[in-house]
This record gives sequence, C-alpha cells and structure tokens, in this order.
Amino acid sequence: MKKVRIISLILSAAVVLFAGCGKKKNVKLILNDPDSAISFEPGQSEKIDRVISNWTNENGTIVILFGYGFEDDDFYEHSLKRVEDAYGLAENGGLITPVHFNKDLNSHIANFYNYIKDLNIRGIILFGAPENTAREIAKVQKSFDEKTPFNVFSFFPQDDVLAQEGTCNIIVENKRDETQLEEMTQVMDEGSVDLMIRAVRYIAAVPGPLPVNAELVKHAMKLLGMTKISKYIDSETSLHSDNHFLIDVKK
Repeated sequence: MKKVRIISLILSAAVVLFAGCGKKKNVKLILNDPDSAISFEPGQSEKIDRVISNWTNENGTIVILFGYGFEDDDFYEHSLKRVEDAYGLAENGGLITPVHFNKDLNSHIANFYNYIKDLNIRGIILFGAPENTAREIAKVQKSFDEKTPFNVFSFFPQDDVLAQEGTCNIIVENKRDETQLEEMTQVMDEGSVDLMIRAVRYIAAVPGPLPVNAELVKHAMKLLGMTKISKYIDSETSLHSDNHFLIDVKK
C-alpha cells in the first residue's frame, strides 16, 4: 500500500454539531452563490444545520469513502461517531453512508461503484482516494449520462491527478516542499474530522454540482475555512487547475 501525504489541518472556524430529532419533513436547500450563500459564521452554520436536521431519505445520502490513510480503526470509529452525532447514518434515517476501503470494499476500489450504485446519492466525499477511484466515479457519472446532479469532493487523494480533476468538483491536498522527495506518513488529527464535517455541510447546502470555473476557488476557501490556498499547477504544462487546490500547512 502506498504511503500517503502528511496531513495536519488547523481549521479555525467553529464547527456546530447537532442533528435534529422527531418528525422529519422535506426541506428546501439554499443556493450556491460563493459570495454569500455558504458561510460558516455561527449563525449561518446553525441555519444550515437546521436544514440538514430535517433530512429525509428522499433528499438523498452523502457517501464518505475512508480510503488510504483514513482506514485506521480508531480514526474511523472516532470520525464515524462525530459524523453520526452531527448528521446521522442513512441506515437509521440520517444523511451519511460511510464506506470503509478495507472492511466494505475488501481493499479493492473496483467494488466501490457496485457498493453505492443503488443509493440515492446527494454527494460523494473521498478521503485518501486509492488509485483508480476516478474510474469508479466515472461509472457513477456515466449512469447519469455524464450529467451528475451532485458534487464529488476529494481530499488528499492517492489517485491519478488528471483522472481526479476530470471526475471531481473539488480536489484538495497538501502543498509539498519542492525539496521533499519522499512521501510522508499520514497524520490523522481532529482537523481531518472537522474537515469531514464541513464537507458534509457544504454538499448538503448547495443544490447541485458546482461548476468548474474561476469562481470555484471561493467555494474551496469557504469549505476549508482558509483565506489563502493555491491552485495546482501541472508540472509538465504549467497550466493552473480550476478545481484542484493546495493548502500550505507548516509542519
């Protein structure tokens, strides 16, 4: 198995965690204006969470893949507990469908599409996407005649860069020092779980797929809770990617 990049995220914005109970009803989601609709100020966070707390299966499920570097049992159980407490699991009428790379897919990403193909998917969040994950996402997109009605966010993937850019709305990974030649061991911390919570909220809040254009960086900054991120630059073509972003976290 590949070694994966070190992650140490410090997300300063508060993450409000509560899920509603009692009778559920269909809900209207807010718009996806990057300048105003999605905000993680306390008042807006609570507003979004009230929307999510009224989620029903008719609104769909958000799939979270725990891939390379995120399949550790302790991390998985802790992350799942926080996500479940916040938004509930789909099997119990909540929002989240977790997929563990080892336990659910038998360590074969080729099983991913078949595992999720019959779900009413609202969004897909990939953490540590293994090689060839993009092929599975492409199968999902093909099932919608290439007009996928939801977002796919990928954090710290180990998959092919171009393939990820072609199948995901937002890709995020660490900016590496040019002198750093070797991969470093994954560090899973509370910031990674915070990011997972933020990604769920963001996908639930926007009504459809985010277009890949110059405005996407505004969504990425709000999603990450960061004011400074950079676009990925292809080393061969020197072209900037509109949906692939790097975070510069000092070790």
